[in-house]
Order: sequence, then structure tokens, then C-alpha cells
Amino acid sequence: MTGNLIDTMVPVEILLVDDREENLVALEAVLQNQSYELVKVTSGEAALRYLLDHSPAVILLDVQMPGLDGFATASIIKGSERTREIPIIFLTAINKDDHYRARGYEHGAVDYLYKPFDAQVLRSKVSVFAELYRKTEKLLQAERRLSEAARREQSRKFAEAEVKSLRRAQVEQRRYRELVDGINHGMVWSADTRHFQISYMSPRAESILGFPSSEWFSEARLWEKNLHPADRVLFAQALSGLVLDGEPITIEHRFVRADKKIVWLQTGLRLSSVDEHQEIRGLSVDITKLKDAEHAQAQAKNRSDLLAEVSLLLTQTLDAQCALNLVATALTENFCTFVSIQGIDHAGLPRTMAVAHREASAVATLINNLTPGESPANLQIAEGFYQGCSEADVLKLCAFPEQLPPLLNLRLNSAIVRPLIARGQRIGTLVLGCAGEDSFTPADASFAEDICFRIASAMDNAALYRDAQKAVRMRDEFLSIASHELKTPLTPLKIQTQQLLRLIAKDSLSSVDPARVNRMLEISNRQIERLNKLIEDLLDISRISTGKMGLRIEEFDIMELLNDMAQRFSGHLASAGCELNLSGPPSLKVHWDSFRIEQILVNLLTNATKYAPNKPVDCLVTASREGVHISVRDQGMGIAHEDQDRIFGRFERAVSGTHFGGLGLGLYISTQIAEAHAGRLWVESELGAGSIFHLELPFESPGELVDPLHNPKLDSFIANPAFKTQAAAEFA
Repeated sequence: MTGNLIDTMVPVEILLVDDREENLVALEAVLQNQSYELVKVTSGEAALRYLLDHSPAVILLDVQMPGLDGFATASIIKGSERTREIPIIFLTAINKDDHYRARGYEHGAVDYLYKPFDAQVLRSKVSVFAELYRKTEKLLQAERRLSEAARREQSRKFAEAEVKSLRRAQVEQRRYRELVDGINHGMVWSADTRHFQISYMSPRAESILGFPSSEWFSEARLWEKNLHPADRVLFAQALSGLVLDGEPITIEHRFVRADKKIVWLQTGLRLSSVDEHQEIRGLSVDITKLKDAEHAQAQAKNRSDLLAEVSLLLTQTLDAQCALNLVATALTENFCTFVSIQGIDHAGLPRTMAVAHREASAVATLINNLTPGESPANLQIAEGFYQGCSEADVLKLCAFPEQLPPLLNLRLNSAIVRPLIARGQRIGTLVLGCAGEDSFTPADASFAEDICFRIASAMDNAALYRDAQKAVRMRDEFLSIASHELKTPLTPLKIQTQQLLRLIAKDSLSSVDPARVNRMLEISNRQIERLNKLIEDLLDISRISTGKMGLRIEEFDIMELLNDMAQRFSGHLASAGCELNLSGPPSLKVHWDSFRIEQILVNLLTNATKYAPNKPVDCLVTASREGVHISVRDQGMGIAHEDQDRIFGRFERAVSGTHFGGLGLGLYISTQIAEAHAGRLWVESELGAGSIFHLELPFESPGELVDPLHNPKLDSFIANPAFKTQAAAEFA
């Protein structure tokens, strides 16, 4: 009922369009009704302007009008989405042909009336459209009322749901915070989107990051300040992407704790609306242990690959220098900044065998500056694990003091020094250094042990290979020398023996001058003695190699032994044109093996006459609290400094075997005998100034070991000329 009352009270708009005022007055008179609101306009343009803000129930439109005629106006009205449903009745007094009627209907007219029109018919047609308009409006109003009621009901339900959701969210939020606060390795926080000022931080942050809750709110940008410098750009990009795209994002980054330790965090970021503004909410989980495990696994693989590479490089060649340079380069590429591999030369001094640096330009400078200096050497670089590397620490890494400046220039922050040990002996040192952001850990020191084992094994194998090659060369040279030396006495011995046999065969021995026979026998005896000496040297080498050369210690007077030797050696001295000058105390009692000591002295005197013929030989004996010192001095050619250690080795001589005979065993055997007496044998010499051989022994030898091959009966049997002749023949 209320709706009908409203309908009757509100008049329906009817638009009248005609260019002639009298026509408009006539229409107004016909349609006059309190339920209508008649709107009159005199042109199509005016009608269109009216329709911009109004929606009449029906339009009565004159066809023939100046300017915009009825058809054009209708076409525009029907072309608009808002006005196309308004019914149009064309009125005309001129265009009465069916052609114009059809055109009117084409332009959207619902009727086409001719003037003069029947007033009753016009009122009926208009009332139909007015009533249709009212009913349509009534339906629209009912629809709007229903929509409004539905909207209010939906709003009420939505409000109830929102209240329930809020309560549920509050409960869930409380449970969530209780759950998060119970996680030992995670924390929840929130911050504003503009300045990233922390607005909430869960209590677990203090145990994970070390900062108390009060600092998060009192100190601006605390989170940003303590992000790891290498991860600040990554975190800033994540925040920018979150704000721009609104999509949640998860990143892994490092954070510097209050105690300056580094922790790894996995942080999930998302945007949340709070009080009509947005904030950033984050969940950060401590993944330090996971990262440490991943790092350890990756490092183990890298270390394994590096060990395999080092092993491969060391086995590719027996050239130690080449292999060590390749290994040093590989270590600087994958493990450290600086590498120095020190060996030990024949004099026991450190020698740089390989050096490398991560920067190629620094290698040449290091090689030039790490060569041995003139200052005393640090024979054993102090092994250890150095952190910080002060100047005192770096000095410990130097084999020579001159190496300190170039090593200081490397600015090492940590270093590892490990000995290279092979078969129980130290054969060198490995020095590893780190600079810049890298630093060694205790695990790296353990890894260096594996590197040292491989390097030491390779160096030892290379040394054994060199020794084997040298032994083969020495063997070949010895066989050549031995065959020559053994053949030399056999040739004249064979000649003399054959002459005697021919004389005996001719039964003319009685007619031969006895002096000639005596000379032939003397020559044969000398060759037998020479052959005996060679065989004795070979037997001594065998005893030394098998560890069976013992000593028979007895008390005797060394001066008496030397005087006796001088008499027995007089013939040899005379044939060499040498004079022996013996000086020392009248008597000097010692506890040595007289047979072996005589062997040393005979060898020294024989060498003096061999290498310095026609010149005097001086033998001086002195005694002190430490023991007895015997020196034999000649005035021969002298020995070069680089050969003075070598000549005491097996099959070694200072000069070529083509000029001087011998197997090169005398000094080696003499050295072994001296060391068996707890003494030593060495030489002082200058080229062109002769040589002085020094024998230094304690008064008493430590021990009384009996050589099973050295006894009077056996020595007497071996000294038999018949045995020597047979042995020489069989040996040849």
C-alpha cells in the first residue's frame, strides 16, 4: 500500500519535442493530468540535453524539425545504452507516406501518428506507456528493497563471521606465539615497511642472536646493522621484492650476533595488514648447524678431490722439483694463499724446492727472495699452527733471516708448518699460509698432515730413484774399475808364472841366474799382495754391508805401531820418492783394534804417496783429554771443497780412475772403522796446497765386539800366497 501511494504521488515524466510552440501547447492540453509531468522542448538538441539527466516514461517526437530532425534524434537516443529502452511516438503532419512510417519504426519508434491526431487515442497510448513505466519502477524499487535487505543480511552475517574469525585469529595467534616461543631455534618478528623498525621480537631472539628484547625497540635499524656485510644487498632486494609484489619470500642469510659470532638464518618474509597499514612479518630459523654440516660435507669433498689431485701430480713424474711446483700451485688454487716446500741439501741445510702464491705476480718475487741467505740457517723451521701471525711468528717460518721481509709482505693471518718425514727421518718442511678473509682452522691442520705424508713419500721416492740411478752408475763404474784393477796384478803374475813353467818344462831352471828367479818371484809376490789387498777391501765392504764388521779391542802403543809401520813401509816410501816425518809422544797407550787402525793408517799413507809422489809426508800424533788425534799431511794436488764429503763414500775418488788406480773403497772402509771406534775421519784441503786427513778417536773404544771373520788362524790362512793365487784366479 505504501508503494501505491508513492506511485500516485510522484508524477511520471513525459517528454514533448516539437519546433512549433502551438503544437506543444496543443499536446499539453490533450495530455493534461496530475499524474503526468509534461516536459516541453523545441529541438532535438534540447531533447538530448534533457535526457542526459532524466529518464521519461515516453517521448512524443515531431518528425519534421529544423536542424536535428526527429529521425536523427531518435537514432541518437536509441544508440545510447542508458536511453535506448525509452519508448518513442513519432508525430507528423507532412511525412505521411508508408515509406516514412517504415523509417520511423526503423529508428526505434513504438508508434507513428499523423496530425491532426485523435486526442482520445493519444491519451490512451500515453497512459499505457506511463502505466508500464510505473510498474517497471515499482519492480525496480522492490528489487532495490530486496537487494538492500539482502545486503544488510549479508553484512550482518559477515560481521558475525568477522567477529568469530577475529576471536579465532586471536586464539590462533595466542597459540601460534606460544608455539613459536617454545621453538628453541626460531623467532618471530615484525617491522614497518618504510624504515624497517622492529615492532615485535619473540623472546627467543635473545638466546639466538644475543641481543636483549629492549635493544630491538630502543635502537633503530639494529637488524640491518648486524646483517652480515656480504648479505645486506640480498636482504634489501628481498624486502623490495616483497613490498612491490606482495608475494611471500624465503631467503638464507648470515647475522652477526652480539658476541660477534656468525649465525645462519632462514628467514621467511610476508606482508600483513594491521590497522589499515601494512607491516613486514618474519620467521627466522637458526640453521647454523645445518650450514656447518653442509660446509663440512662440501669441504670434505673438496679436500678429497684435492688429495686425489696432489697424489696424481706427485705420481706423474719422478722429477721432484717439477712435481712439487705443480703441487704447490694446486694448493694455492684450492686450499691456501701461500705455499713453500723446503727440502734439506747434502750439507743438512734447508733448501727451497717449491714456492707458490695465489697471485701469480707474487711468485717471481718470492722465488728470488726465499733463496738461502748468508746468515745462519734455521735448520728446523718450527712446526705448529699459527693464528694472527705476528712478526715473531713469521720469523719462525723463515729458514734464513733474510726471508723475513718477503714473508711479512704476504700479510698472513694464519699459517701451518709441518715436517716432511719419510722412513722416520725429517727430509723437509711444508709451510702453508692464508691471507685476506681466509683463515686456517684446526681441521685444516689435520688435512695438512695428509698433504705432508704424500709430499714426503714422493720426495723420498724421488730420492730413492736418484740413489738407485746413482747406484747403477756406481755399479757399472765399479765393475769396470774392479775388472781393470783385478786384471792388472793378474797379467804380470801370469807372465811370471808362465816363464817359470817354461823354464821347468825345459829342465833348465838350474842354468837360470838365481837373482832372476828371485826377481820373478818378488814381482809375483807383489802382484799377489796387491790382489790380496783388493780382495780384503771387497770382504770389508761385505762385512760392513751385512753389519758383521766387529772389533777386537786390545791395549797397545800407537806410537810403537806407527814406528813399526814406518819400517815396513820404508820400501814403498822409497819407491814413491817420499819421506815420512813421524812426530808424537814417545809412548801412547790406547784400547783399539790394532789391526783395523793399521788398516786406516796404511790407507792414508798409501793415498799420500799415490797422489803426492816425490814429496814428504807428515804424520803427527797428539793426545788430549778427549782422545787421540792423528793427522797425515801430504803436499799433493789438493781436493776441491765440493768433493771433500763425496770421497768418503763407496767407490768414490777425488780424481778420475784413468790416472790413478784403486776401487775407491779405502776411505769409505776407513770411515766405517773410525765410526765403529766412536771416532771420526775427515779432511782439510785446498786445491794446489795438499791435504790433511784427520783421525780422531777416544782412548778406549766402546765395546769389545769380535768379528767372526777376523781371527788369527783365518788371517794366516788368507795370507798364504797359494790361497791368494787360487782366489785371484777364481775371482778373475
